[in-house]
Amino acid sequence: MFGIKTASNRFFNKEPKNLKPEQAAVLVGMLKATTAYHPFKNPERSKERRNVVLGRMEKHGFLKKTELDSLQKLPLKLDYKPQTHNEGDGTHFREHLRLELEEALKKYTKPDGSDYNLYTDGLKIYTTIDSRLQHFAEKAAEAEMRRIQANYFKQAKKDKLTKSYGNEDLLNQHVKLADRARTMRERKASKEEVAKALTTPTKMTILNWKTGLDIDTMLSPIDSVKYYLSLLNTGFLAVDYKTGKILAWVGGVNFKYAKFDHIKSRRQVGSTFKPILYSQALESGIDPCKHWHNEHITYEEFDNWAPKNVDEQYGGYYNMEGALRRSINTIAVQVILETEAEPVVEMAKRMGINSPIPKEAGIALGGVDLTLYEMVNAFSTIANRGKRPILHHITKVETKEGEILKGFASPKPKSFVAAMSEMHADMIRYFLIQVIEAKDGTAHRLRSQFTLNVPVAGKTGTSNDNRDGWFIGFTPDICFGAWVGGEHPQVRFSETRLGQGSSTAMPICTNFLNQVYGSKQYVKWGKNTFPEMDTITLDKLDCYGLRHPKDSILMDSIVAPTLQLPQLGKD
Repeated sequence: MFGIKTASNRFFNKEPKNLKPEQAAVLVGMLKATTAYHPFKNPERSKERRNVVLGRMEKHGFLKKTELDSLQKLPLKLDYKPQTHNEGDGTHFREHLRLELEEALKKYTKPDGSDYNLYTDGLKIYTTIDSRLQHFAEKAAEAEMRRIQANYFKQAKKDKLTKSYGNEDLLNQHVKLADRARTMRERKASKEEVAKALTTPTKMTILNWKTGLDIDTMLSPIDSVKYYLSLLNTGFLAVDYKTGKILAWVGGVNFKYAKFDHIKSRRQVGSTFKPILYSQALESGIDPCKHWHNEHITYEEFDNWAPKNVDEQYGGYYNMEGALRRSINTIAVQVILETEAEPVVEMAKRMGINSPIPKEAGIALGGVDLTLYEMVNAFSTIANRGKRPILHHITKVETKEGEILKGFASPKPKSFVAAMSEMHADMIRYFLIQVIEAKDGTAHRLRSQFTLNVPVAGKTGTSNDNRDGWFIGFTPDICFGAWVGGEHPQVRFSETRLGQGSSTAMPICTNFLNQVYGSKQYVKWGKNTFPEMDTITLDKLDCYGLRHPKDSILMDSIVAPTLQLPQLGKD
């Protein structure tokens, strides 16, 4: 948005209605020549122009003579807060919005037949973003990423075998792309000259990861490349799954230095894919009480593939809830072999995933690259009891005359298509609640460490070698998700304890939720609960006829008398 409101906030840090006459006169004076009368760049000329405007106000009866004399003597007093594309809330979202609208507006023309200009035609863009939730999300991402980044540098310093910037090949690729190296090659400089230039410290401004601000320092170009490669990044998205409205969008840590939007980046999703697998298993008719043996199997038909559990613990039998709760890989593979991969891929598409997914057993373990946007959409489908919401972020676009441009209307919930039955969505929701509530659930730290006290369902995910950390979840009110990782997959934690999704992505989500549910504006949300399951669904989940899943109590230490199976009671 450009105009008086923007200028008022930029130069005086206040809304137009709160401007004093002499401040308003400065802004009006700029209309003739914004650069020549810029109050920060050309204060003297701006003051002169201001006084001309004040004089005309007195001439037309808007000021008294005595007021004019006193106001013209006042110095310029600015509270200059420039807002660029790199600053403020929602920087990545604003850029996404700009690119989308520039493309969409090509379909429209003004009454005179000319094209609309996003910057000069006074268009009013109405979005679904909730400014308070956006602020909470950015605050959570900023705070947690400082902690995560500190852990990363600490680990890299301790681990002599791991380079914080990935590896030498990645470093060399980026050094070749550096401006200084490219310029010197164009000048036909020798390899020795290039090497010396790249290793000689020079004055430069870099991002201080501890503060998020610029800092002037002395650093060699090659060390600056190492530094930026070592910086981790994140994406966070929150939506109202009942309407499909996107409420908060954080595409990265710092837009100025990392413009790539990680809401839209494809990364390996790890175990966050498993709820999609089990959704299809239920739809395929597999009984939720069926048990599979947790055994380390070698599949000769798949080139002797032998998928392992993360903790490399085997033995016992688990049903879907237990296997998802503890994220047991060996059972996920058995389930996808029973359902077959193709129906699982089709389920993913129905749940809002448009990226290509290979029709192979490895997807059961999350061996597929998807976006945070897609994963939040898929979990929103579960939260919305099987109906996939149509995620959107624009409600309407108006011309400066108030005419609504058609084509931006919000989709209606009635148009949401069912990806699975309500019963099966409720079952998966119950499984995801146990991921958090059970002491052996992969996300139990959400309760034990982060002390979040609202109903939550969710799933952690960690890709191979801790390259990507994920957490996707939902409450009775919103669905949300976070991803954390390096800009390049080679940049990763060497310790799973630090790099897994429960240590990286989940704290961002819990920080966000604690702010939201601790806020007076959302006090009503804290009283909401998940919909109750009907008796038929409850009966199907009551695997042993001893306790109802409605009680949210796991069947620990319960052994079915007719099934003498080792460790059966853990599920």
